[in-house]
Parts: sequence; structure tokens; C-alpha cells
Amino acid sequence: MKKIILLFFSLLRTLGVGVHSYLASMCMALALLSPMTNAFAEEVTCSHTFAANDPHRTLCTTCKHTFFRYESKTNKEVAPNKPENLKGADGQSLGFTNTFADGHGVMEFEGPLVTIGLQAFFRGTGFTGELIIPNSVTSIGEGAFAGCSFNGNLVIPDSVTSIGDAAFNNCRGFTGSLVIPNSVTSIGEDAFSVCRGFTGSLTIGNSVTSIGDYAFYGCEGFTGSLVIPDSVTSIGDYAF
Repeated sequence: MKKIILLFFSLLRTLGVGVHSYLASMCMALALLSPMTNAFAEEVTCSHTFAANDPHRTLCTTCKHTFFRYESKTNKEVAPNKPENLKGADGQSLGFTNTFADGHGVMEFEGPLVTIGLQAFFRGTGFTGELIIPNSVTSIGEGAFAGCSFNGNLVIPDSVTSIGDAAFNNCRGFTGSLVIPNSVTSIGEDAFSVCRGFTGSLTIGNSVTSIGDYAFYGCEGFTGSLVIPDSVTSIGDYAF
């Protein structure tokens, strides 16, 4: 790049271009080259490449940014109820940008999203479509999505280890099956209570040790057998 610039200005001198024109040409050249340089830097640092086991493209393997894709029934971007409770591995809130167009939105967090905390996306936030929890999340906190409406599957990744009290309480519109992955060890009280719309099976992972009171109380639409793994040592009142 440096050699190209030097050749460019050498050619100007050969042609007898004056000092002022020379400086003007330099500014023009730098102005043209700057966007190219910035674009290249953006490509290198934020290539947004995703692992093969991350088909929903939730965590960039290069820049470690987290992507939370969604649809909105109000045709507006979804604003978290408590953005300060969306945190990284250090327990600090993550900054994010929210890009929205034609009913589709993407929240891009400035690092791996580890905790979706207390009432982060509390009721009435305007979701529609399926809900895919990013692959970096380990904890879904109390009331994280309580009272939200969706239309599609709920996908909980293997990274999640705990589902807090009322995390999905009174969510409407989930369809298909619900799989609690093997990584989860506890399901809080009212975690999925009064969730209506599921049309498939309920599978509880083989690492779950406790199922809280009313955890699945009032859920309708599940079909097939319910298998509770041997790892479960505690089932709360009215859990099912």
C-alpha cells in the first residue's frame, strides 16, 4: 500500500503538478484509502464466522460477539426491559446494538452473553417467531422472558445450566417440543407454568436434580411420554 502511494505522488511530480494541487491530491488519496483500510479492519476483526455446532449463528468465533435474532409482532425493535441484566462472564452488563428492518431484528452484544438475568425481557416486549437462546448463555434468570409472546420453537442450548424461577412463566405461542438439555441441573419454581401452545414432547435432561414448585403447572399441548431421569432428587408441589 505504501509503495502505491509513493508511486502515485512520484507520478504527480513528474507531470509538474504544483504544491497546492499536490497536497489536494494527497488529501483525496487518503480520503479514498481510509474507507478501504477501515473496511479491511472491520472484515478482519468482525468476520462473524460461526462454529458448525452453532447453526443459528449466535456467537462469532472471531470477535466473540453474541447475536440474538428475533422477530417483532409490533414491527418495532425489541427493547430489553432491563438491559443492565444482560451480562458477560465478568458479571458486567454488555453493550449492544439493535438493528431492525422489515420485522426482523438483531441484537449484537459486545462479547459473549452469559447471563440473561432478572426480568431482562419481561412481559410485553413484542416478540414473535421462535426463541433461540445464544450458545454462550449459561443462566436464564428469574422472570427473564415471563409474559412474552412468541410463535415457534423454544431452543435452549447445551451451554445453559440453570433456568430460574418464572423464567418463561405465562409465555404464549411456543410450539413443537421442549427439550431441557443435559447441561441443565435445576429448573426453578414456575419456570414454564401456564405456557400454552406446545405440540410435541417434553424431554428433561439427565443432569437435572431439582424441579421447582409449579415448574410446568398449567402447561397444555404436550404429547407422548414424560420421562423423569434418575438424576432428579426433588420434584416440587404441583410441578406438573
